[in-house]
Amino acid sequence: VDKLNALAGTTYDGKTIEEIVLAVANDADKKVLFNQAAQHFNHTFYFRCLVPNGKSMPKSLESAIAAQFGSVEKFKDTFSQAGVNNFGSGWTWLC
Repeated sequence: VDKLNALAGTTYDGKTIEEIVLAVANDADKKVLFNQAAQHFNHTFYFRCLVPNGKSMPKSLESAIAAQFGSVEKFKDTFSQAGVNNFGSGWTWLC
């Protein structure tokens, strides 16, 4: 976050994190900025999704996962392996 705070007074000042990510996503010269902004977005999204005592998976999501992966357990294994294979603090997303 400190590196993003250094954007104060630049063209990105006052932009949302989503606007910054979208603005620099395809600019090779802004790769470091993209990585910093994307990491901030990912962390914020993750922590906003946490709920006390967890929640059960909606049936519609469970059905879609089972249809795509064969079972929820197979999905969990596949998803976990994808996460383990990331470099550094990379993120794995279900899209």
